[in-house]
Amino acid sequence: MSRCLLLDKMIAKDIMIFFLKTRKLTDCANEFGFNREKIRQSLIHHYPYIYNKSNSMRLRKMILTSSSIGWSEVVVNKSVFKIDTKYVDFFNSSFFRKSTGGYLVATEKIDGHKTSVYYHRVILGAKNGQEVDHINIDKSDNTLENLRLCTRKENSLNKVCNGFIKAPHNKKNPYVARFKGKHIGYFKTKNEAQLAYINEKMKTGDFFGRLKLGNN
Repeated sequence: MSRCLLLDKMIAKDIMIFFLKTRKLTDCANEFGFNREKIRQSLIHHYPYIYNKSNSMRLRKMILTSSSIGWSEVVVNKSVFKIDTKYVDFFNSSFFRKSTGGYLVATEKIDGHKTSVYYHRVILGAKNGQEVDHINIDKSDNTLENLRLCTRKENSLNKVCNGFIKAPHNKKNPYVARFKGKHIGYFKTKNEAQLAYINEKMKTGDFFGRLKLGNN
């Protein structure tokens, strides 16, 4: 194997990320101290998906990293998405892009008409009338464990919601949790206040999924 293919994988990853931002091999060479050809061969070797058959740069999508735990990260329009590794081949056989809403989407012709096909719906096999919920509310996380079929009402319930306000007069427990005008209590951290809010909401039966917790 040529010495130009033996760049350390971590260095190659740094080069790839820098290249995504600049789109110029010359800038990469100047930044990392390698010649342009060595940079090019390193990218071909470590990240073959950024090249098409004519060996010209292809930045629409690429595999960024693969994980031994079953998921990979892919880069689309300079945004990173998380997908199951077993679907990498499917991902690369389609022309996905990042939609204005932040989802992975492809455009296909169905019955002669251009139609938007959403990755998370295809992977879960969603039918007409069914919706797909991102459990952790992160649209970039399209792994199977983060997706589930649901109704529109359930989908609307799983959203970012704080459920607490700051109570500056209470220095020991500065966060107060409330639900539909009902006072739940004062808490030391945001997470504690929000968990109390979630527990109260679950009692009503109109809670679906996990709400994103704030930082302590």
